[in-house]
Amino acid sequence: MKRINWIVAVLAVFLGLFISCGGGGGGSGAGGAAPPVVCNPASVAHGAVDPSTCAITCDTGYVLSLPGATCVSLSRIKREGFKAIPEAEYAEQIVFAMNESFAQTHSDWQARAQGIIDHVNVVLNRNEGNRKSYSVGRFMTYPDADFLKMAKGEIPENFFLDNGFSSDGGGTTIFYYILEDYHSIVQIFLGSGLPAPDFEKDVYRSIDGKMKRFATAWLAEGVDDSLFTEVNPDIRNFYPNWYDLKTAGVLHEAVGHGLGLAAEDQYNYNFKDKTGTLPDLGTYTLGLTDEYWGDPMTGSGGPASLWKFAPFNAWVIDKNANHQYSVYEVMYGIPAEIKVKVVDSYGMAINGAAVTVFGALDAKKTAHHEMKTLLETLTTDANGEAVIKNDFPDTWLAKGIKASHNGKYAGQYLILTDLEIAYLRQGLDKYVITLTLQ
Repeated sequence: MKRINWIVAVLAVFLGLFISCGGGGGGSGAGGAAPPVVCNPASVAHGAVDPSTCAITCDTGYVLSLPGATCVSLSRIKREGFKAIPEAEYAEQIVFAMNESFAQTHSDWQARAQGIIDHVNVVLNRNEGNRKSYSVGRFMTYPDADFLKMAKGEIPENFFLDNGFSSDGGGTTIFYYILEDYHSIVQIFLGSGLPAPDFEKDVYRSIDGKMKRFATAWLAEGVDDSLFTEVNPDIRNFYPNWYDLKTAGVLHEAVGHGLGLAAEDQYNYNFKDKTGTLPDLGTYTLGLTDEYWGDPMTGSGGPASLWKFAPFNAWVIDKNANHQYSVYEVMYGIPAEIKVKVVDSYGMAINGAAVTVFGALDAKKTAHHEMKTLLETLTTDANGEAVIKNDFPDTWLAKGIKASHNGKYAGQYLILTDLEIAYLRQGLDKYVITLTLQ
């Protein structure tokens, strides 16, 4: 789940919004051409329809409507930030649902699932002030034949736990489907476009407009590649305990993404200043900083004894404990206005300083490794200020801001996380970057 646009694509499939494709006329006998794919609708506003699969991918800032085949605008979290959460809702139950064929041949799957949850709680408890914890609500099995229904979003309501209809949140259901012939059902999802044999996806479902219920679906290629089997011997030396590797997936997907950490800003930023202009801002690598190295969102690996969510990530997990807000809403919880203030070494505002804004990481990651795209050239006013374009996260996830005046320079990176912290945690609707010329 490394890209928000990819999440939108798979969300369409899982919720049953994968618009039907009909075959065109003509047969497909020996040597004949395959019938053309006809998508209905063939196009959508604020989104795109894949002509080969008919899957709808909404533009950044838009999500698929429920029900329907239209992309609707996503509203920002309210100015006051996260709502208060009843203390009891920090302790969340999880439903484990396993297909019957695997459950019947692996009688220990429930014990292994409980072990994973125990390890998840150990990692959460390393975060200062954490109140979030998990317990197993119940174990369930479902017929193998029901997997297609699950893929289309036709999931029985009794699979879900929630926190009562007085809440805006919901519990978590983790679905598992283990099969030997994985490729035989690939077309149920994204045709040949799946990025890896392990398949996970996170989905928020609105139920009667009253709450959200969160589900993670896991699909593994055979029992040797599942959450309930031993780690591959080739990597056992690095992961002496198989729970380390298996817990990582639940922490990253069900905990991290499930509680609002979905944008690239929370993990795996990696780019370098290639503008050739002063000052050189150097390399930005989020995953290798001390506070993020052991964060389960970075994918940095290592034994679970070193894992701990970075401070802001841990804060979001705690504040969004009952899934009040979707990953999209958290992304858009940012100040409405961004200003750059340029001052001298005495803190005095500089009028007429040049401010240049460069693209460091765009939302589609085409500028993933190098910052070199000039976006804006501005001039500070009498207050030493200039307002930069706020197109986070629709277009950009990170930018480089530079200022110059009379042979002196200053600059810094601006990351989407900085804006989220300012708005969600500090309650700021205006964000000011102060650059001191040297």
